[in-house]
Amino acid sequence: MQFLRRFRYHLLTICFVCAGLLLTQSDMLQKLNNVSYDMLLRLLPIDVSDDVIVVAIDDASIDKLGPWPWPRNVHARFLDSLSRFNPRAIGFDVFFSEPDKSNTEYDTDFGNAIRRNGRVILPIYAEQLRLGGQLRERFPIPEIGRYAQNFGHIHIEIDEDGVSREVFLRAGLGQPIWQSLPLAVLSSRAITLPIDTPNTDSSRSTDADTKARIWVQSQPIRIPFAGPPGSFKQVSYVDVLEGRIEPDQIKNAFLLVGITASGEGDRFPTPFTQDSQLMPGVEIFANVISGLINKFIIRDASTLLNQFAAVLPILAFMLLFQRLMPLPTLVLAISVIGSCFLMSYLILAFWGTWNSPIPGALIICAAYPIVSWLRLEETVRYLREEIDSASLIREDVYHKHSPSIEVSLDFLKILFSLHSWDIIDRNSAIANGLSQDSSNDEIQKIDRHVPYARQSVSIELTGNRAVRLNLNKDKFFSDRELKLAKKILRQEDLAHLTNSPKGTEVVQRQIHKLRDLSQELQSLRKVNENSLADMADGVVVLGEQGNVILINKRARELTGKSANEDVVNLHAFNLFNCMELLDSTNWETVLRDAYLHQNNISVTARIEQSQHVLIQITYVGDIDTSPNHVVVTLSDISELREAEKKRGEMLSFLSHDLRSPLVSVLALIEVAERDSVNANGENHLKRIKNYTKSALNLSEQFVELIRAEIVQPDSIIELDLAEIATNAVEHIWTRAHQKQIKLKQMGEMDGCYIHIDPDLIERALVNLLDNAVKYSESGTEVTLMINSNDKGYTCTVSDHGCGIPQEALPKLFDIYHRVSNASRDNVKGSGLGLAFVKAVASRHNGAIFVKSELGVGTEFELFLPRN
Repeated sequence: MQFLRRFRYHLLTICFVCAGLLLTQSDMLQKLNNVSYDMLLRLLPIDVSDDVIVVAIDDASIDKLGPWPWPRNVHARFLDSLSRFNPRAIGFDVFFSEPDKSNTEYDTDFGNAIRRNGRVILPIYAEQLRLGGQLRERFPIPEIGRYAQNFGHIHIEIDEDGVSREVFLRAGLGQPIWQSLPLAVLSSRAITLPIDTPNTDSSRSTDADTKARIWVQSQPIRIPFAGPPGSFKQVSYVDVLEGRIEPDQIKNAFLLVGITASGEGDRFPTPFTQDSQLMPGVEIFANVISGLINKFIIRDASTLLNQFAAVLPILAFMLLFQRLMPLPTLVLAISVIGSCFLMSYLILAFWGTWNSPIPGALIICAAYPIVSWLRLEETVRYLREEIDSASLIREDVYHKHSPSIEVSLDFLKILFSLHSWDIIDRNSAIANGLSQDSSNDEIQKIDRHVPYARQSVSIELTGNRAVRLNLNKDKFFSDRELKLAKKILRQEDLAHLTNSPKGTEVVQRQIHKLRDLSQELQSLRKVNENSLADMADGVVVLGEQGNVILINKRARELTGKSANEDVVNLHAFNLFNCMELLDSTNWETVLRDAYLHQNNISVTARIEQSQHVLIQITYVGDIDTSPNHVVVTLSDISELREAEKKRGEMLSFLSHDLRSPLVSVLALIEVAERDSVNANGENHLKRIKNYTKSALNLSEQFVELIRAEIVQPDSIIELDLAEIATNAVEHIWTRAHQKQIKLKQMGEMDGCYIHIDPDLIERALVNLLDNAVKYSESGTEVTLMINSNDKGYTCTVSDHGCGIPQEALPKLFDIYHRVSNASRDNVKGSGLGLAFVKAVASRHNGAIFVKSELGVGTEFELFLPRN
């Protein structure tokens, strides 16, 4: 199949190349070639030579000197006026083939002026006296022509579309002996030309005279037009005649004298003038002289170059399109067509050679729909085969695994509390179902598509069957319920499909089938994606090369990948490198066991310091089959680990801190019982009282800590935070007074309303103030300040106590943790107070911060958000 496909494209390429070669040799595209040439020529930046000046016989000259033609003595005076300007050559695009009708002596005067000037080139042309008659060459009359320095033919070629695009540098009857007027003007001054112009003897042989007189032309060039009419510098004939021209304007210039006046002289359409004014012949010759001086003339490309320029884009398109999709293929076709024109433009601009882009571009325009049709044919054939295969599999699955329509109806009966249902065969008008009062009259009432009653609806099935659903009295189908019922029944009814859906033609049928299969695939895909996306555990599916091919939202969170970050095809080692395995193993060993031995693996990993993850790895598939995948499940067990940690800390607290004072109480009671003399009884009771108070205080702090961690929403109310702070200050005032420590409340004193649990916040402030008093020296000051901003309130408790070491600050709020400091070892504490404050801050979505310096004091900031 692949060989046939390649053979077909190779055969097409050969056909396109042969067609392109034929078009380069055909004249069928001449009009298109001319249009493309005119378009590209107008884009060329062709310079205008300053040495070429047109002496225009314009409207002003005719108004001044009278109607054309003028007496020859006017031209004599004109040439004498030019003598003082010393022009390099003077070419006349004006015929002098007949004597002056006003006075023949003027011809002699004009001839003498030509002799005195010595730089005049006169025109000759071919004339046909009657239609189909012989051609003859017309020369200036002898009185004028005998003194001319040279002659030049003024024939301008006209293409089939009536536009002048080229001239022949040599032409003549029988043989091309005469130079064109521009070439004759330049040759008279020995100008170096960009072409080889061999001199030809102007004398004709006897054989040439006896031959049929035909106009023979050679050395064709395309006219290098520099722009529309008026592109060259012009001076008026009458201004030269009357001496109104400065010598520097035309000194050492090539002058072309011709008619530009309206209604006089010859005018031609050019690539620049087809839709506007025509160009006088004298300006056309000025363009040719300018091109020859600037060494830029345009010639037609050789046959070999034309063929190469046509074949190259065809081969490029046929080679590249097979590797591209449809849209890039269209872009390629447009680009190759554009390159044809670009290549023609560059060859024209840099080498002065014209090769048409039309043959190559036209073949590409024809090749694109043909190859696109072949692609479409292959695609449709492949889709038809695959869709038919998938349809067979789908029908087989539905027949094997889909429940019957009766099972679906039983489900609907439970779902909607149906009174009854009927399956109706319209061909036999037989109703089967749970209805106890079905009749033919009722069957006829069933509409094909529209329910005839909201209590009883009809739903069409395949095979000219219908289902009628009947609700109990006083119950009606809602639109949502009706839509769901139709979806369930029509989905189940797919099990009865045996024929492929039919359309008006084959492509439409394939599209219809593909749409059905695509909808089923999309539905299944959504089920899979939604199931994975909403899982509480992270799921990562690895491909056979260990690359990520699927990852859900939770897995991204656990691996530190954002929702916008592209992790598909990321290697497993790079994805899981943020997780430190805790089971004395590494990821290399784990993945090796999963891929090579297909073991189910369960390991524990740590993310940073606080988060722990249970990783379960399962190999899906068989090593002998493909494709196979590895499924990695990530379960966050941080709360479980934290609970285990708290359980251990609680057991430690119960076994040591809470148990120690109780053991001391029992020991004192036993000592008191053994003493026969009760001299120390009062002392024992005092100790027992102290130990009991210590145990009770620890129990109360422990209970408060548990309560802070499980705060209930109904305990949150709106209160004035300043009032709660005042209560906390009053609560601790007695203890501060005993140590001669001054308490100050500062900042906002009222109107600080916020939603909080007042008991917990007050207890947290009491703990902070109690610690400040406890670790401060007598005669110092403890301050409670409340500040607010747009985000919330900050309660700051500051003291001038002994301070806390910097290394102890990170664990300051850990439960049961006490700072070891020689200056405060005599102060008793349980390690629960600051843990309680942190728990309260967390439950209110707030935070607790601490700043301390040894020997200076400590400052705690409790932040509570407004919401």
